[in-house]
Amino acid sequence: MPSTIKKGSTGPDVVLCQERLNIHGYPCAVDGIFGSGTESTVITFQREEGLTADGIVGPQTWDALLAPVSSGPPLAAELDALSLSMLVEISWYVGWDYATGTQPSLVAQPSTLAPASVVWAPGKKTKTVCCVFTAGILGRVYDRTAVWTSNAWSRFMISDPNRPWSQLDECVAAGVTRATTGTPALGKWYIVQGWSGLVNGKVVSGSTGHQWLQWGPDLLVEATTYTDEDADGSSTDAGAVAWRHRSWGAQSNRYTEVRLGELLTLG
Repeated sequence: MPSTIKKGSTGPDVVLCQERLNIHGYPCAVDGIFGSGTESTVITFQREEGLTADGIVGPQTWDALLAPVSSGPPLAAELDALSLSMLVEISWYVGWDYATGTQPSLVAQPSTLAPASVVWAPGKKTKTVCCVFTAGILGRVYDRTAVWTSNAWSRFMISDPNRPWSQLDECVAAGVTRATTGTPALGKWYIVQGWSGLVNGKVVSGSTGHQWLQWGPDLLVEATTYTDEDADGSSTDAGAVAWRHRSWGAQSNRYTEVRLGELLTLG
C-alpha cells in the first residue's frame, strides 16, 4: 500500500495518485506535486466514492484509487447478444425525443456538461424518468414486438405503493431476470432498485426511490429527473441520461435498501 499523502507531499506516490485519478476519469496534472489542484480533485473523487472528503489520500482512498475500472460501455467486438441489444436500445432511447417523438439517432455524443464520473453522456431528454427508462429498455430487449410508444415500457413499469419492488418483481416473474445479492459481477447486466424511507415495506410520503441499469461493479446507466444530481450531475437540464463511473458501494449506499436482478442472456 502506498503511503498516506496530502497537500504538500511530493514523490512517486503522488505521481501514482495523479495517474489513478486520471484513469478513474478525474483530470489531474501528473507532476508529482500534491498541490491545491490535486487536493481539489482528490476531494471530488472521495465525495463521489462515498469516502471522507478531506483531501488526504489514506488507506481507504488508496483502495478506491487502485481498484480496477471499466474503460467505458462495452465495445461492439466484445458483445454477447444481450449486451449488443442493450446498447442498441439505450442508444435509440437517448437519441429519441421523448416529448415530440422525433426519429432517433444511433449516434451518441458525449456531453460537455458532464462531470468527471460520467464517461458517456449520450444526451439529455426532458420527461425521461428512471422507471420509464429502465422498463423501456427491458421491454425492447426482451420483447422485440414492443415499439417506442407506451407499450415499450408498460410491461415492466408497475407503480404500486404496496409493492415498492414491483419493477424488479415483474422482471423476475417474466423470466428476464433472477434476483441476486452482493456486488454486481464484471461483464454482467443488472436492473437495480433502491429505496429510502419505506415504512413497513410500503411507499409512503417522503419515500425516495430510483431504478437504474448496472454493467458490472462500477459502471451504470441511469435517467434522472433531477436538475443537478450530485451537485454536479450529468446535465444542467432535467431528464438526463448518462453512463456513470461509480463504485457499487458508493451507489448502493445512497439508499437504505437496494435489490438487484441479473438480466438473463438472450437466446
